[in-house]
Amino acid sequence: MIVVTSFDLAIDRARRAGFEVLIEQSQSSESASVDWASRLLREQTFDVVMRLPADVPLERAHLLLRTFMLSLLAVFAAVFVAFNVMLHGLVTRRLTRLTDLANDVSLGKPGDATFEARGQDEISQLAQSFGRMHVSLASAMQMLGE
Repeated sequence: MIVVTSFDLAIDRARRAGFEVLIEQSQSSESASVDWASRLLREQTFDVVMRLPADVPLERAHLLLRTFMLSLLAVFAAVFVAFNVMLHGLVTRRLTRLTDLANDVSLGKPGDATFEARGQDEISQLAQSFGRMHVSLASAMQMLGE
């Protein structure tokens, strides 16, 4: 049982939301106990029954599911792109540079084949080893040339 002060407004909102509204004046024993209060307020007490067709909540649930799935897809896509950018910046670019330097040394191209090894990770250790190997190879080639 609902006592509504702005009855027309509540019914109008319910109808705009897609509810089927049935209004009946209360005749139950519960209404007798609140009749004195409603008389004091000079309002009527009504039982309001609202029915909603099944397709409306199903459409809303489908829309919510679609929105959730698209949001989840967007989050995974953003994480995937961020991971790839980090992987390229931290690993791939450094390995490509080291590979190019190794190819230059193996082809005997003169020049400075040094790789700045910053940090203590595996790629930095490989670059330091490559630098030592290049110095040793240059020394051995110079000794052979003499």
